[in-house]
Amino acid sequence: MFDLFRSREKGMRIMLGVMGGMLGLSMLTYLIPNYNTGGSSSNDSVVAEVGKDPITLQEVQQLVQASMRGRQIPAEILPTYVPQLIDNLISERAMQYEAERLGFEVTDAQIADAIKQYVPNLFQDGRFVGKDAYAALLSQQNMTIPEFERNVRRQLLITRLRNIALEATVVTPQEIEQEYKKKNEKIKIEYVKLTSDKYKAEVEPSLAEMQQNFSINQGGYTIPERRNLAILIADQGKIAASVNPTDGDLRRVYDQNAASFRTGESVKVRHILLKTQGKPPAEEAKIKAQADDILKQVKGGANFGDLVKKYSEDTASVPSGGEYTVQRNGQMVPEFENAAFSLKPGESDVIKTSYGYHIVQVMQHDPARVKPFMR
Repeated sequence: MFDLFRSREKGMRIMLGVMGGMLGLSMLTYLIPNYNTGGSSSNDSVVAEVGKDPITLQEVQQLVQASMRGRQIPAEILPTYVPQLIDNLISERAMQYEAERLGFEVTDAQIADAIKQYVPNLFQDGRFVGKDAYAALLSQQNMTIPEFERNVRRQLLITRLRNIALEATVVTPQEIEQEYKKKNEKIKIEYVKLTSDKYKAEVEPSLAEMQQNFSINQGGYTIPERRNLAILIADQGKIAASVNPTDGDLRRVYDQNAASFRTGESVKVRHILLKTQGKPPAEEAKIKAQADDILKQVKGGANFGDLVKKYSEDTASVPSGGEYTVQRNGQMVPEFENAAFSLKPGESDVIKTSYGYHIVQVMQHDPARVKPFMR
């Protein structure tokens, strides 16, 4: 229903615009077509006149400049758009003329109220800022106070005329009923249900007909590939209990796979990391001095695990007391790996890597070997 109201309101606006255009054309005295020819016309040249109200070249230029300043109109389409701007000006003047002809009036108080709504920054704490500030603000738009207030008066008259036209819009009960039926009325249909069982007995296809149908529709009779799968579930515990290899069997397997029982040289170490990575270079000397002090505590018999919890910034190794197993495989940074293999078990030292300063202590050194065969 509300869509119907909106559609009629839109139609009324279109009708009102057409009416304004016709009034403008009927009262148009003359139209000067050289608005954009670059001629020598002055800004006071009259482009159009509605009743006794002229539209000057200056007004058109101001409107064009405002549109260009806001980038509402690209410069390349301006020659095409200027006639439309003039038509809009003519329509507004025609609607103003019609409103005045019908006896509508706008008082100075109504104009003042409208200005408060349009330009609220002219009123600080409800008080007018002054005529000079008023004029200065309008001069930025190349407009004087009388021009601005005439425009406000015109817009108020046009608004009144539009409101009167919209209030006169009538929607009849028949139109409301028609719109309701259009959206809610349903179609009734009749149908007959045919069951296949009733006619199946009457159909007796011959063998030739069935073979012909099969030949035409072979694709519909294709059976996808299928495979049989057997699954054997083995219980590892039961299998282990049933297998009892002899010492000879085990020794033979050990000898055949001796390479897999070989372990490389490794060192078990623990460390405390004081990071320099991501810190200002000016702090490095202070960090180095702290590392030297921690090393003195280690050599003085302090508990290494307690020092790890207190100082180390290697969060991954703190739970294990800072311990690592190092092998000659390049997984550690070279400085750390070299220190691990150069120190003897029980020895400690401070080393520098790309991460920072490490207080390293070797706990155990295991040479490369083959794990012995044990039953």
